[in-house]
Amino acid sequence: MKDFFKAFSELKAQLENNKLIGVTEFIMDEGLDSYDLEMTEDEFGVKMPDDVKEFYKTIAMVNFLWVLKEDSGIELLPHDQAGNVNGKVNILDFYTMVSGKQGDAAEPWKDTLWFDGIADSHERIRDLRPFDFFDNHNGECVGFLRSELDKGNTALYLRDDRSSIVPADMTIEEYVDYVIKCKGFVKCQQAFVYKGSDEERMNYYLPKIFGA
Repeated sequence: MKDFFKAFSELKAQLENNKLIGVTEFIMDEGLDSYDLEMTEDEFGVKMPDDVKEFYKTIAMVNFLWVLKEDSGIELLPHDQAGNVNGKVNILDFYTMVSGKQGDAAEPWKDTLWFDGIADSHERIRDLRPFDFFDNHNGECVGFLRSELDKGNTALYLRDDRSSIVPADMTIEEYVDYVIKCKGFVKCQQAFVYKGSDEERMNYYLPKIFGA
C-alpha cells in the first residue's frame, strides 16, 4: 500500500497554492497502528479485511473541500456557477466507517443513509458501509457492503443521487489514487462509473483549473 498521507500532503500543497480556487478545509491524520485497528474491531465484534486495515495504517482520515473562485476568469459551462465547481473528499476514519454515526455496528447508518418506513431503505442500502462520504446532504458515497467484507471481499460500490448502488470496479488503492488525480472533483465518482455528462464536465474544468 502506498503512502497516502504523503500523497494527500502533496495534494494539499497543490490545492493551497492554486490561486483559482479557495480551499475551505483540509484535514487529515496520520495512519493508525495495528493496536488501534484491533481495538475498534474488538469493540464492535467485526473483522475487517487486511487491505482495508493496510490503507488505514497509511492515513487515518482525510476531509477536504475546494471551490472555484468567482473571479477565476474561467468560462463556466451553461447553467454553472463558480460555487458548483468544486472538489471534495471525505474519507471516514476507521472507527466511524465501522460504527457509523449511531455508534452501532449493526445499524451504523440508520437515519443517515436509510430510514425506517422509506421504500429506498432496502437491504442493500442497510448493508452499505461508507468509506468516502463525499456528499452527506444527498447521501452520496463510495463504500463497502458489510456482507462482502465479512467474506474478505473489499469491492467498492457507489451510492449516488439516483439512490442506486452500483459497483465502482476499483480497489481501495485505485479509488484513492483516482480521487487524488481528480482532486475530488464534484461527481468524479459518477464520471468514472457512468461516463457521460459528468465525465465531460470534469474533463472541461480540471485542465483549466490545474493545467494539463
